[in-house]
Amino acid sequence: MKIHSLSDIPAWLFYPLKTWTDSSYNHYNLFLSLIMIEVLFALGAWWYLYKKIGKSDERTDRIYLRATMLCFVVVIACESIFPTEYLLKQFEVLKYGIGMLAADIYLFVVYRRSN
Repeated sequence: MKIHSLSDIPAWLFYPLKTWTDSSYNHYNLFLSLIMIEVLFALGAWWYLYKKIGKSDERTDRIYLRATMLCFVVVIACESIFPTEYLLKQFEVLKYGIGMLAADIYLFVVYRRSN
């Protein structure tokens, strides 16, 4: 696959993944399982850090707002990187999982700094 413009880069990056998942049902199921494990891990980490940082007050509201903003920015960045022609729902779940992981990393750093 040759790159002729910037819009060809996502296809160049993710087309091998598409061919791999299309080659077998086991590959497709493995891809879905890894995405779901990543999302569940991100949700669990977010819940744990939410409980550790504390209840809503002036300090924690700013922390949660910044974490949400970071998650949103990462999802927007992933929107421009991931392809829109194939594996749409799988990449959508992966985008939100990556955004939640970025927010988790931010919450973890803030939690470590405050202690």
